[in-house]
Amino acid sequence: MAGIVWLLNGLHCAPDKGANSKRLMDALLPHVDREDADPDILAYGSPTKDDDVDSGDEDTTRENEMETLPSYAYGMIFTRMICVGPNHPVPRLHNDGSALHPKAFAYFFKVPIEEVRESILSSQIREPADELRVSNKAKRTAIYFDYAAAEDAAYVPPVEFNIAAQGYSLRPIPIDKGPDAEPAEEAVPEEEDIDVVLTNLWHQFALDITSKCSNSKGGQGESHIILDARARRHVTADTYKNRNLAAYFRDCQWKIMTDREWQANFDLLFPMPGRKLVARAQNYSQMRYYIDWAGILERSDANVISKMRTALKKKFDEFYWMPHAAKDRVWRSRFMPTYTKTSGLPREQPCPLIAIAPHSDPPLWIPIA
Repeated sequence: MAGIVWLLNGLHCAPDKGANSKRLMDALLPHVDREDADPDILAYGSPTKDDDVDSGDEDTTRENEMETLPSYAYGMIFTRMICVGPNHPVPRLHNDGSALHPKAFAYFFKVPIEEVRESILSSQIREPADELRVSNKAKRTAIYFDYAAAEDAAYVPPVEFNIAAQGYSLRPIPIDKGPDAEPAEEAVPEEEDIDVVLTNLWHQFALDITSKCSNSKGGQGESHIILDARARRHVTADTYKNRNLAAYFRDCQWKIMTDREWQANFDLLFPMPGRKLVARAQNYSQMRYYIDWAGILERSDANVISKMRTALKKKFDEFYWMPHAAKDRVWRSRFMPTYTKTSGLPREQPCPLIAIAPHSDPPLWIPIA
């Protein structure tokens, strides 16, 4: 079928090289001026016209009169078949579930597929900023690494959730199963286990919270936490269950939350679908878990979302403390007279606002030797 054209490194191959294929390329590909064009980037034709040609063929005459020609000046171009006709009341692109291998994707496009996916999801959860502003917050948090599993081949990481047995699952990646669908070129991945997906998300969440902890104002100021770079890579959920805040912070302000305040904190960190970040929001879109959560929501119906958030909230309630998040940032550092400081440092010196879980005893402050 002439509906697919492959263009690769100066070689174009179309199932039909006749008039239909050329007209398709005319419509799909970017055009360049014919005069002095590089012949290696032209989909068909040549930079020069042959005014003596009079073959009587309408397509040849049309081609010879064209001032521009379709090209693939920017490298590889893929097009998929478009499904139209009586069996497809809504035109759609054909998708048989096959995809480039991640290594091939990274080779051709010079970027990992995960980064492209995160960029797309990030644009869906954040309102656009001023177009004249150039962002300098492009870095993502590091991917969670299970050091215990790496050190012990017999170690089996525990699964932290158990909702698959109750009949809950994520929607699989959409596959074209229409009557005109062609067989997949590669095996379609099996459906992901929702418990494993949530477990990975939970580990990533614990790591990301520390990764984005705020520093003192000014480039020369110390971090508000005492963990060095190596210790930050080893943070787990247990880190946030320690009542001794001096084991983590150099300085902070704390407040025991009401149930309502604690719930609001959770809602900001694991939002419902449709919540958009403000244009100048900090931390959230740089945290890998937050982008992953947006992707999980897209593959879940309302009942699954409710169950996942209930399961996550149960784990969240095991924490002793969390940063007191706001709509525009996860970590806030400012003086707040309604909070308490036990570090012994100047009372009005700005430092992180920490939410203590409801009904908890006041925190301890025992400096680590």
